[in-house]
Amino acid sequence: MPNQLGTLDDGRIPLDNSRDSGTGAEASRASLAQTKAKDIVCGRLINPRDSHTAMYAGHSYYFCSEECQVMFETDPVRFQGR
Repeated sequence: MPNQLGTLDDGRIPLDNSRDSGTGAEASRASLAQTKAKDIVCGRLINPRDSHTAMYAGHSYYFCSEECQVMFETDPVRFQGR
């Protein structure tokens, strides 16, 4: 279930199942959404398996770089609601 940030508790972006994913490009986008997480510092979509991670308030957050991770860890409240 999405949290206030619009992401799942583990940082992944939820797949919109409200419509048929169809075939071709739509199906590819649906598959991509299931394997990507959003870096809440810069907004980039990343693969959680290849990312930097941090825990805050019992949730895992994923980052594209050490720089984004450090920015988050310095002031995590600043990035809540993104």
